[in-house]
Parts: sequence; structure tokens; C-alpha cells
Amino acid sequence: MNYKFETENIDSYEISPQIDLERRGVGDGYYFMEVAKMIFRCKIGGVLDGYLDINLKENVSISSISYDQQMHLRDEFEIQHKFVAARSFIEKIGFHDLDSDSFYSPDQFEFDFASRTICFIDTRLELDISSVDIDRQKSLVYGTELESLGHRVNSFLDSSVDFFGLIYDYNVYLKVKSELTDLFVSLVELCDFYPLDETITCVRDYFTQILILFKFPKPKVTDFLSVICEFKEGLKDYRLSNSVFSKDIIQQIRNIRSLRSYLLVVSRFSNFGDRYNFHALMEFFNFLIFYAKLAETDLKTAKKLAQFNFEKKFKLYLIVYLDSKRVMKLLSQGDRISVTNEINLIEKILEHSDLMDYNFVSDLKERVMALKMAFHLYK
Repeated sequence: MNYKFETENIDSYEISPQIDLERRGVGDGYYFMEVAKMIFRCKIGGVLDGYLDINLKENVSISSISYDQQMHLRDEFEIQHKFVAARSFIEKIGFHDLDSDSFYSPDQFEFDFASRTICFIDTRLELDISSVDIDRQKSLVYGTELESLGHRVNSFLDSSVDFFGLIYDYNVYLKVKSELTDLFVSLVELCDFYPLDETITCVRDYFTQILILFKFPKPKVTDFLSVICEFKEGLKDYRLSNSVFSKDIIQQIRNIRSLRSYLLVVSRFSNFGDRYNFHALMEFFNFLIFYAKLAETDLKTAKKLAQFNFEKKFKLYLIVYLDSKRVMKLLSQGDRISVTNEINLIEKILEHSDLMDYNFVSDLKERVMALKMAFHLYK
């Protein structure tokens, strides 16, 4: 017959009845050992020939185990465990001093790992981390952390509007994605510290979807708007318990939602705005037809685009095609037909009075004529 010891969240294991592990202090299924002043709790995989099989890739002789030493290391491990948990929280979130009723951010104190203390930089006072009531700290710091999280979420939403409101730029994408990644890591940490908090869990779940969208260099603005609108509805369930936090984010999302038409137009331009070839130029031509009718179909969006001098993007886009160095490079590569088709199409676009009634048209026409004469780009 074998004895069986149950371990927390770990499959049980069997040992030989001839060995009295309980008397030796490892009856709970763990062996404690000290390595470089750190206590490790090792699951006992089994017993064979008088040796414990543990998960540190070395066996331990039963005869070397001291009951008193195991009890001491077990107590030390609990202290160490509490210290690590408290240090992790304070190091990432901060510390609320009950005496002064003040909150200290992580950059306002220093850690002394040897003595397990933190030293406040301003006052030079020391605090034993092991004595910190971490549950009390979480309760005290929660409000401050939630407020900070709200600011960071809104900051990211602002950055997203800037990103989707531009012609696609890879460097801007990297910057926004970096901000999103940092925010997501903070959300995961907060969920670890407050596992039962439904509000933070809700934010994390929706930002998981947003992070997936930004996995690819060109996230679709329609998908982004869809997720944040769902996020807004999700936050409404927690508006009463965290009124300021949820209210501010919900209002920010409403502001973004009001820009939907504007962002969709810019996004449509971005679909070809960073590409320069005949097919992209054809997309540009179709976009101009759509843009010319926008004042009739959506006057509000047309006015907003004009307010941001959106038409200037047309000039900048065409100038790239009309750059003499680009034309020379393509000709040297044997792409005369492609270059000729591009220049002829641009000429037709510029002559289309309904589409290109802008001050810069005459300047671009001169560039087209100069290129056609210099490089003999005729049909």
C-alpha cells in the first residue's frame, strides 16, 4: 500500500511507506533548499533508493534532511514569498504611506534587496517591505492607479486618431504600436494584482483585440472603430462603480466616433498614398472622383478635410511621380512604358477641371511638360 500526499494545484504523487517524510519535515510534498541566499520550494517527484527526486535536476538524500532546518526554511520561504510579491507591486505600481497619506511612485524610492527594505529618496526613511500589508496597499493605491490608467488609455486613443488621420507612415505606426504594447503590459500586470477587478479585466480584454489589429503594419480603421465602440458599451456596465474612469473614456470614444467619416476618407487615401505606380495612380484618380462629390454627399466631412488642408496631400502625392530623379531611375531600369503611362495619366488628371481646381495645378502642369520634353515621354 502506498501513501499519497496532495499538493496545491499539482498532481499528487506516491512514496514508499518505509520512509517517514512527515517526520523529516517534507510531508506537504515539497522540499525546501537555500541557494545563494534564496529559498526554493521544490516539488517532490518521488522517492527512489533513499533519495528525493526534485525539479532542480539534483537528487537529495533522505538522510541529509533535517526536520528543524526544513521548518526554518519553510518559514523563510513564506517571508521571502511575501517580500517578492510586495516588492513586485511596489516596484511597478508604487506605495501609499498611511502616516502621511501620500502616494509615492516607483521612481521616488530605492530598493535594498539585501535588507529587504525600500528607502524614500526625499526623506531617506527606510521601510521593511516584509511588513507591508500588500492587500491594504492594493486597496489604497487602486484609485490612483485607475486614474493613471484612464489617462494612458485616453492618450493612446488620441495617438490612434493621429495615426489614422495621416497618410500611412510606418514610423508613426511603430510609435503608436510601442505605446499600445507598453499599455497592454501594464494592463496584464494590473490584472495580476487585481484579478477580481472586472473593470480592469474588461479594459485588458478589449485592448487584446486592439493589439491584434496592430499586429499588422496597416490596421483597418473600420476594425479599430468597431472594437472601441464595443469597448464603450462594455464600460457602461462599470460606469457606476468607477464613474470618472469609465465616463472619461466613454466620452473620448464618442469624440472619435464623431470623426468616423473623416477617418474613413483619410484611410481610403492611405490605401494607395504610400505607393507609387500606375495602379496606385489609378486608385488616386478614382479617389479624386469620390472626393469631388463629397461636398454633395457629406458636407460636414468635406469641410473638416478642407480645414486640415487635405488637398495639399494631392500635390505632395503627385510631386513624387514628377520627380526627375525618380523618372531617370525608372528609365535606366527599362521602365519607359510605365513612366510614360504615369505621366500621361497625371496630365489627364490635371486637365480634369472638375477634379483638380487647385492653385498648384498650373505648377504641376509645367513639371509634366518639362519631363515630357526632357525625356521624350510621348505616346
